[in-house]
Amino acid sequence: MNLKNLKEQFDLPFQFWIVTLVAFINSVSFTIVIPLLYPYAKQFGLSDFQASLLTTAYALPQFIATPILGRLSDRLGRKPLLVVSLLGTVLASAIAAVTPVAWILYVARMVDGLTGGNTSIAMAVVSDITSVEQRAKAFGVFGAVFRLGFVAGPALSFVAQQLPTFAGVSSLGMSFLVGAVIALFATVLTIFFLPETLPTSQTQQFHLSWSDFGFMKILKSAVHPKLGKLFILTFLSGSTFTIFTFAFQPFMLEVLNQDAKTLAIVFAIVGIVGFISQVFALDPLRKNSI
Repeated sequence: MNLKNLKEQFDLPFQFWIVTLVAFINSVSFTIVIPLLYPYAKQFGLSDFQASLLTTAYALPQFIATPILGRLSDRLGRKPLLVVSLLGTVLASAIAAVTPVAWILYVARMVDGLTGGNTSIAMAVVSDITSVEQRAKAFGVFGAVFRLGFVAGPALSFVAQQLPTFAGVSSLGMSFLVGAVIALFATVLTIFFLPETLPTSQTQQFHLSWSDFGFMKILKSAVHPKLGKLFILTFLSGSTFTIFTFAFQPFMLEVLNQDAKTLAIVFAIVGIVGFISQVFALDPLRKNSI
């Protein structure tokens, strides 16, 4: 690739790079806690099943709230909803870091899930600010940078466990605290450097209706001949990822007798392999099949 082609590859609006950086930081703040959910739950005396519900406590509210956040961003603007979503991550991560009791940890995970639609809002921003010709390239770069967060997050989790602890915060809790700081940085970037991308003519007054939850649309899409198959593949792919990320933790800790720091390193290696396979294997195959 010559210099001209390289320049064309990255010739995208300034706002794109800001929102992509925000998405990367958000990805890091999410993945930084993945390697420690199980050992952290064990610090509270939770059973394996109760520990698994920490994942459910995040995923189920996110499933319900993400379509609503998307609809509200179409009415009120991208920026305010992105800020609210990021602040939810800041609050939830800070609470999880300092909580002395398990039930508050569940509440923190639910708050994080309810406000966890920032990636979909960021993708809407990318669609707003790019032309039709730029869009495929922009989403390709966006996806690659976002996937890098799955490499950096577990690595930072390892680093966070080496930091000096505070009163009431364990070494595992430090990862949540670092995640909160990272999400706060993304919030500051959004407030001061990301302009609103939704045209003023398209903004509306705040209102919600049952249709905003999108359940009927999901059901109709699920029985569609083509979309239904895509839904099943997406569900199975997500289930496989979730099962692996949780089940691998007790296997590492209890069967292989490793610690949480080693677990973070292994997840970082998995992230590196996943990033390489996505960028250098799957993406070229996808382009060749078009």
